[in-house]
Amino acid sequence: MTQAIPKLVTFEDFAAWRPEGGRYELYDGVIVEMAQPGGHHEDVVDFVARKLTVEFDRLSRTDFSSWRFTNVATTPLAVL
Repeated sequence: MTQAIPKLVTFEDFAAWRPEGGRYELYDGVIVEMAQPGGHHEDVVDFVARKLTVEFDRLSRTDFSSWRFTNVATTPLAVL
């Protein structure tokens, strides 16, 4: 039995491709359909968001003059 070798997809092709529905990921040049997140995933996302919010509130200051922005990233990020 032989198996066809799939054509590898570039990141540019994947970014330009817009499916009607579903969630997809580019993995080693192959488009893979991802399952919808379930209840446990939602619980974890909610937990992390709450912890980050509490920590951000704890660390926030109103005196911005003392803040130093020496480690700010200057390169743009690609977000799909």
